[in-house]
Amino acid sequence: MDEACPSLFDDILKGTSDSKGHKESAGDEGISLGEEENSRQQRSASIVHFAMMDKTRLIGDSKKRNKKLWKLAADRGLDETLKTDWSEIVGDEPTEIAKRLRFDGRKWSDDKIKLRIQKKPFANGAMRECYRAQKLGNFSMKSDWKYASNVVLKKYIEDVDKSVLFEDITLQMESKLWANEYNRRNPPKKIDVMQICIVQLVDRADAPFFQMENFIDGEYVKYNSNSGFIGNDRMTPQTFSHFTFEVSNREKMVIDIQGVNDLWTDPQIHSANGLDYGDGNLGVRGMALFFLSHTCSTLCDFFNLTKFEKHESEEIGSQLHKAVESTLASMTKVESQRRRFDRTSLRHDSGMESLQEEPINPRIRNLSACSQMSDDSGACGSLSLKTIDEEVVSLSPKVTKEEILVAIHYAVCQLYCQERIAFSNDASVFHLKIAAEGGHVEALTIYGRKLLGIQTDVLEEIVVEQNSNDGFKYLEKASTLGDSYSTFLIASAYQSGDGLPDGVEKNWEKSCALLTELIDSRTEIGVPVYKLMEEKGKMLQEGGNGLEQNATDAAETFEWAAEEATCAMKGKQAAKYFEMAEIAWSLVE
Repeated sequence: MDEACPSLFDDILKGTSDSKGHKESAGDEGISLGEEENSRQQRSASIVHFAMMDKTRLIGDSKKRNKKLWKLAADRGLDETLKTDWSEIVGDEPTEIAKRLRFDGRKWSDDKIKLRIQKKPFANGAMRECYRAQKLGNFSMKSDWKYASNVVLKKYIEDVDKSVLFEDITLQMESKLWANEYNRRNPPKKIDVMQICIVQLVDRADAPFFQMENFIDGEYVKYNSNSGFIGNDRMTPQTFSHFTFEVSNREKMVIDIQGVNDLWTDPQIHSANGLDYGDGNLGVRGMALFFLSHTCSTLCDFFNLTKFEKHESEEIGSQLHKAVESTLASMTKVESQRRRFDRTSLRHDSGMESLQEEPINPRIRNLSACSQMSDDSGACGSLSLKTIDEEVVSLSPKVTKEEILVAIHYAVCQLYCQERIAFSNDASVFHLKIAAEGGHVEALTIYGRKLLGIQTDVLEEIVVEQNSNDGFKYLEKASTLGDSYSTFLIASAYQSGDGLPDGVEKNWEKSCALLTELIDSRTEIGVPVYKLMEEKGKMLQEGGNGLEQNATDAAETFEWAAEEATCAMKGKQAAKYFEMAEIAWSLVE
């Protein structure tokens, strides 16, 4: 592993990126907020800095070498920050006392600081406006404002609950802790996430709250987004997102990486259950979007990160991959404009405010709740599907990392079919099969039904070559995992004989047993329970196909069906079942 570090550092120190031979550039999105200074003194400082970097490269011990390189980079960043003098901007503003609230990852603390704040915001985003300010702490060695720190204050334009501010702080601190974990693995380039805090301007009448972070001079670059966009070819930001996914047992992913060089701010976290971390948390859908655009690099190999399986048509360079990248780029602009302050708006008007892109639903669909059946259908084998409003459920809090991974594959199918990205049937089938074979219940049910030629209202765009043998096996597995609708389909197949594998015949005994399970559990599958009782009663009354005739049980089943229909206010159905019960009782006599 030590041998891999110098080669990557060579690229870094030569001014190239940590990507595969591409120049490191901020691109069109970068913007310098400080004034350019080209004095001889600055050039001399740069020469000294890079000379020290070259000398540090010669250190044999990789840990000492990387630690020294990181310190040199941090010192240079601090020097650049201090060069920008905002005294001319805020020098005439009054000194205000502010209460500062900070979070260290475990507890909150507060103290008082002094601020001079620019009256008007220097930038406005879709949700927040930003003010330049200078800060003096109560424990500063010098109280002279010329030694003050430059900071940026951010304030939500619309009133939000104070809890939103605190959630932003804890999210960024958690991201910083993940960055610390990343650095512990001794990567070629270390990273950091800025620590932000909350300040309350107690001297003002309304005592408003702001979020405060240190100002970092330099080119601000957005490396990736919470909706799959990748800004350039650098490896470190993308590998960090992939790293957090694996190290958290695939429960979380730090995304929306942006900042100056490898000092980042304002990240977002996706969680597998789609909970917490604000509106930018897109859950497994967000993770799926990342993996669709991410291609593992040598840095991913450095950390032994698991590659996400893709169809050959999704690999980098393919037409589908290019189409996906183009789509995700447009989605990113809409999302970032809505969700948080975009520094690039200082230079460019993106013109995205008019687009009304709905946020991607981060939850996983409960197929059993979505599969409704017609009340007017006849036998079980002929019941038809109809669409109802989509219901969503979060992942179980005890899911394994393997279950999360297959949920992401299923989310890829959803993205393709919802036209969030360019549709590919081959790629959709590829991910659907992986999800099904991994035990994802919804994927098992949908894939099994498609193999059997049964219509689906979910992922209906996907076309699969029919195979009744495989289809029945997938439905059986879904049934054993608790999917009641799959149980119903299997019971229907054993009753009618349609959809059974080769060599398997009708089996009314098994069909009745499965229907009894559904009746006893009262699980909602869109089929009235009295319909299930009707089909069971018919088989008991007739007998055959492995089931012994039992007119008594048939009569009692029809009577129960009549009672259920009566409770459901279905008078005609109830009368019909009472008549069927009378016929069954006559067979007993």
